[in-house]
Amino acid sequence: MPLRELTAEEIKEIVAARPKARRIAVENFLITVHHCESTMAALANLERDAKLYDWDFPTVEAICLGIAKAMTKKGGIEND
Repeated sequence: MPLRELTAEEIKEIVAARPKARRIAVENFLITVHHCESTMAALANLERDAKLYDWDFPTVEAICLGIAKAMTKKGGIEND
């Protein structure tokens, strides 16, 4: 499933919802998540980056929320 580009406002909301997450890591990952070919590719990229940069749970959780949001249309409806 292709991922859509998240808006700056959506990313800001995700970061605000997870205040313990590393803001810059979440923002940087989610700004480019739509370049991943699929949800699986995005999750594999997340797993690799989380290990490489030693991201904590709140950071990984925030990015997962962003990936899930990128799987939907702007109105919150799942992409086909």
